[in-house]
Amino acid sequence: TNPDRLFYSTVITSSGNITWSPTADFVDINPNDGENITALKRYSLVLLIFKPNYLYRFRTSGLDPDPLITVGTRSQESVIEGKRGVYFHHDTGFFRYSGDYPTEISRPIADFVDAITYANYSNVVAWKDSDHIYWFVGNLTIAETTGNETWTNVVLRYTESSELWTIYAYPNAIKFASTYNSGSALSRVAGLDNGVVATMNSGTTDLG
Repeated sequence: TNPDRLFYSTVITSSGNITWSPTADFVDINPNDGENITALKRYSLVLLIFKPNYLYRFRTSGLDPDPLITVGTRSQESVIEGKRGVYFHHDTGFFRYSGDYPTEISRPIADFVDAITYANYSNVVAWKDSDHIYWFVGNLTIAETTGNETWTNVVLRYTESSELWTIYAYPNAIKFASTYNSGSALSRVAGLDNGVVATMNSGTTDLG
């Protein structure tokens, strides 16, 4: 009924309980902007609230009166926090938010960004390691001077320390990826479209 309404509870008590008052404890995230909430991400002291083309900040005492900027995301899974801020995919590219105006970081790979299909905007998946942010963006057709070239199951990797991009193509689509703590080591694992859970960048294997 209210796709732009954000409900909140009390702070958790020492005994582990919370209470809800959904008729009173809510805030409407600008339902007049014509878009619905697509993603939430806590960052520093604010809650970032994404819509496809808007980004709002919530500080429990109210919202910014206007969108932070007219970029947002269609994919909750594309939003991820790295060492230098929160990264996300928008229709026009990849952006980093670090507390002020979001910065576009993907201009060096504009031809790949432009090739992401609209159908895949809501399926962009992000994960990270100690110095990289990864996004799975699906199949891409790149226009070359000698003809079109198709890249399958593309992953775009951004290196935070050097701000460099690397392009990968895999035999399977990555539906979700995350960091896994085995108790003795941290590894990146990915769920593939064939039902396999694979370990990424392990030893000499890209996807094993």
